[in-house]
Amino acid sequence: MRKGLIMRIRADSVVPINEFKASAASFVRQFAESDEPVVVTHNGHPAFVALSPTAFETLVGTAAVVKAIAEGIADPTALSDVELDELLAEEEQWVTLREAEARMGIKIRTLRQWSIEGNVSRRTENGLHGEQILVNLAELPERRDRSA
Repeated sequence: MRKGLIMRIRADSVVPINEFKASAASFVRQFAESDEPVVVTHNGHPAFVALSPTAFETLVGTAAVVKAIAEGIADPTALSDVELDELLAEEEQWVTLREAEARMGIKIRTLRQWSIEGNVSRRTENGLHGEQILVNLAELPERRDRSA
């Protein structure tokens, strides 16, 4: 792991492995509420990074887009416009209603209603307390502006 990457993570997001093991349940709750990664150390060195499923999906999607762009630069014929559009569509940022409310200032009740009515895309995934709704963050500014 590159040292520079670890330096950009908040100090309270770096924990020794013993603390992580002892407080695993609290970290599961933390991941349900936030996409902040936690760097777990062993003997003072980064051993692994734990993150929420949503953050992991975003990371994998970003890596796929970067790889596709790099391949396209190396061989401009390797990636068609359609394939690039599909990769970029996969890069959508899906967040919980709570996170969408915090980032966009739109009430959870409104976000839930928009998703039920089909005004914004929605996904569901298993969360700490059962199934939770995720919405595509990129769609929310336009939908909010139409409501104003």
